[in-house]
Amino acid sequence: MTQCNSYTWNGQTYNTSGTYTYTTQNAVGCDSVATLNLTIHHSSTSTINAIACQSYTLNGTPYTTSGTYTQVLQNAAGCDSTITLNLTIGAPDAVTVNHTACDSYAWNGTTYTTSGTYTANLQNIYGCDSTVTLNLTVNHSTTSTTNINNCGPYTWNGQTYSASGTYTYHTLNAHGCDSTATLLLTIGNNGSTQTAATCGSFTWSNGVTYTASGSYTQVVTNVHGCDSTITLNLTIYPLPNVTATDNGNGTLTASAGTSYQWINCQTNLPIGGATSQSLTITQNGNYAVIVGNANNCRDTSNCVVVDYIGLDENSGFSLNVYPNPTDSKVTIAINGSSNEFDVVVEDMNGRKVATFHKLIHGNGNYDVNLNNLVTGV
Repeated sequence: MTQCNSYTWNGQTYNTSGTYTYTTQNAVGCDSVATLNLTIHHSSTSTINAIACQSYTLNGTPYTTSGTYTQVLQNAAGCDSTITLNLTIGAPDAVTVNHTACDSYAWNGTTYTTSGTYTANLQNIYGCDSTVTLNLTVNHSTTSTTNINNCGPYTWNGQTYSASGTYTYHTLNAHGCDSTATLLLTIGNNGSTQTAATCGSFTWSNGVTYTASGSYTQVVTNVHGCDSTITLNLTIYPLPNVTATDNGNGTLTASAGTSYQWINCQTNLPIGGATSQSLTITQNGNYAVIVGNANNCRDTSNCVVVDYIGLDENSGFSLNVYPNPTDSKVTIAINGSSNEFDVVVEDMNGRKVATFHKLIHGNGNYDVNLNNLVTGV
């Protein structure tokens, strides 16, 4: 016997499958045993929660509105099967989203960096096509740079700076985005110290010449337009007192020092190897000496005129020059010589101003015309 849920037999109700017996007396008074092979199948219940777009079909029945629905069917055993459907029906929709972002915004897999209106076709929670419109406003972070030259400490955004440098300040701009401001600050130097050591005198940048050691100051406007006090710590070393003397026998001697360099006054060039305190003269000319002292200061002596080299006072002839002084011509009288001579005219400083080659040749009077020379030489 197969039944659904339960079976009543001989006054007894059975709700599980099994083999059951019943003993009684038959019509003639004998025992009668009845056997029941019972199979019980049960009814079934189930619940379906469904979300659908516009409509949903269950077991051939379409539904178009949300609600709770019940269907009673037969299961495989032929028993009732009750299905409860909790149904939510959705519809396609159109959604508009307004959003404001800084610099960029990532939406639906795409990154946007400019303001605009963008659309995307998506599925909503009901599985329906949904058109989403994004009204996007993109505001940008800002940067700025300020160059400042100042004569002293400078206050910027509540902070005081006393040294030159590059400084940054982070805040939010009017749109709520990052704002980075950079300050390039130069603080004008309002003072400096210079140190100088020199010989004799020193002329500073202000045009003043100093001859004594000491500390000196001047106030100038620097490149930043600020008053700047400059202090000069100055050391003046004295120049050596330089003289050169001629012993009349072809030797020149310099005053005492630590270094010497003899020069030719006519060329202002140094004489090679002439670095001793004394100089032996081998030819006439004008000579001076540069003398250095312990502080490495140097000065130059007066020029010494040497004009006697090669003259022999006992050469056996006489020479007379007249008139002396003169402004036009002189006469040279020679007696007792048959040689030829050049006549060289020099000024008071020993500079050669005229040469008369082989003017004199033996005894006689020779006129030298000086009209072409500048008066006073």
